[in-house]
Amino acid sequence: SDVGVTDDLVARVTCESTALAPGQSTTCRGSYTITRAAVHKCLTSAKPSGGTSDGCVRCPVTNTALAHGTGPNGDRVTSLPARATITVTVHDGHPGKRPPHYGAHR
Repeated sequence: SDVGVTDDLVARVTCESTALAPGQSTTCRGSYTITRAAVHKCLTSAKPSGGTSDGCVRCPVTNTALAHGTGPNGDRVTSLPARATITVTVHDGHPGKRPPHYGAHR
């Protein structure tokens, strides 16, 4: 019972079910929008990931989540951390100037 997810980036995670029998599973969902502060930090860092000649910087965003609940004996149960990293491509040029591939799908 009391099944939930704690996430370092997603403030509100909702689960389809919060009470599970042993062996059952549920799906939990949440969303995150990268902030201007996170983009700025990437653009101004000493070693951005993958600065390129096309005027873009590749910014990795790593998310960590933990599942938790209460076991059948009343013990608190917590999963190992689950991590996922995505790469966000950010134009590092001047405001209003778009990279050459703007609008192109790659």
